[in-house]
Amino acid sequence: MAQTWRERARVSLQTAYDAARAQGLDGKALEKALFDSYPFGQRAYTPYKVWREERRKLLATGQTRADASDLAKLAAWNAGEAIKVRSTAE
Repeated sequence: MAQTWRERARVSLQTAYDAARAQGLDGKALEKALFDSYPFGQRAYTPYKVWREERRKLLATGQTRADASDLAKLAAWNAGEAIKVRSTAE
């Protein structure tokens, strides 16, 4: 089965992130390693947009994989239930 752009971006970015962290890179050096891992050729259109979204998520959290709350929200959505979102005001 063919991978989506998002799946390919996640694999590429996570591989580059893990390798860079194993080398002790952080900050701008880590960002450069991720920048160099772009897997789609021309940096334009939907593939580039998806890759940037995944890169931003990876730099913010250190991981591209879905967490338990994402999976719970997806299960609720698929079951036709309301998605419960925690308020930041609590």
